[in-house]
Amino acid sequence: QQEITKNDKAILILSDGTSHNLELKETNIEYSKTGEEVSIKNDLKTEVKYENKITSNKSGVNQIIVPFGHHLSLKLSDGSLVYLNAGSKLIFPAVFSRNNREVFLKGEGYFDVQKNPNKPFVVKTDYIDIKVLGTIFDISAYKDDQTVSAVLVEGKVNVTQKNKLFHNLQYILQPGQGCFY
Repeated sequence: QQEITKNDKAILILSDGTSHNLELKETNIEYSKTGEEVSIKNDLKTEVKYENKITSNKSGVNQIIVPFGHHLSLKLSDGSLVYLNAGSKLIFPAVFSRNNREVFLKGEGYFDVQKNPNKPFVVKTDYIDIKVLGTIFDISAYKDDQTVSAVLVEGKVNVTQKNKLFHNLQYILQPGQGCFY
């Protein structure tokens, strides 16, 4: 797993281990429903496609590293949208499993999750986990910040505090509410 650096380009790491530099400061990435094709749109005229081979012996995990000064939007294979802020990293499967949709975030992401009551969407951070069925929310979980926050825009989320020995507190947020840890 690669860390966020003061690199001048965002990096997309596909499940086969290949790494691709993303040239512009604002980039749109879109995964096909099967996760086997990735389209990168840098502006209205430029589109680059990569094959994202998923083999049974590999986990199919992808990473996006967004350096400071860059922003990135991502459409996951389930249709959920993620807007990653500068200095962020997202680790996610190219295709979600049958039972759930889990991603890991360092930094800040604004999530617009496709509704699927049979497959909860979980955003994991070092300090809190956010579980949703379909909603819009923002998470800020930068390593250097003293506060981690989750703010709900639409829908309903369950926020679980992590790393407690006995009691992992849970909070249910309503639209307009936030949780700050």
